[in-house]
Amino acid sequence: MTYDRSQSTIWKVGNSILCMQTQQIQTEWVNILSKGIITIPKKMRDKVGMKEGDVSKIRVVGKAIIIEPKDTSYSEVRNFSSDQLQQWIREDILPSQVANEVEAYWKDQP
Repeated sequence: MTYDRSQSTIWKVGNSILCMQTQQIQTEWVNILSKGIITIPKKMRDKVGMKEGDVSKIRVVGKAIIIEPKDTSYSEVRNFSSDQLQQWIREDILPSQVANEVEAYWKDQP
């Protein structure tokens, strides 16, 4: 079920009445699956330009979770699997002789 509503705030200042219209709020109920997985409804994804494989920012504000599409002003972000990261760690290990030389060098530094 989807709810759309706009919010307005009205102030009276002296003899003037000020009205501020905020953005339209779209609300939809979703199920939380195992491991916290949710499906963002297609209409919402389309509205903010989210596509499969995109990276999004998620944050907690009070008791709300806010998911924002990637800011295009940032450079590209890539995701790597645990296997890829572990392979890079294995490849990045120094041979013991070099590691000992580096350790000895840094021991002597103030």
